[in-house]
Amino acid sequence: MSRGLRAIAEPFVAAPPTGARVRRRLSVSAADGEVLAAVGAHLGSLVCADLAARCGLGRLDDSGRARSRRVRKQALTAQSSSRWAGALTRTSEDQWALAERNLAAE
Repeated sequence: MSRGLRAIAEPFVAAPPTGARVRRRLSVSAADGEVLAAVGAHLGSLVCADLAARCGLGRLDDSGRARSRRVRKQALTAQSSSRWAGALTRTSEDQWALAERNLAAE
């Protein structure tokens, strides 16, 4: 009992976004600027170290990735907050996955 192909709807144009986007630089004091620079340098060093650690592990299966991320996140939590550690390890995993996809596509 074949029903055939479904009917295709007429094409339409989606409405443009209605939200507003505001772009502005933060105005911070000199002391706040120093603190932000120090935090940025600290987090930057952590993410570099985590990405290097992830690259050193090579290809992993799903359970290996989860175990590796858990261990790396615990190590990073000692040097930052749990929220930052989670964001940093997730970023490293995403970068590793993107590199693998690029190599496979090549």
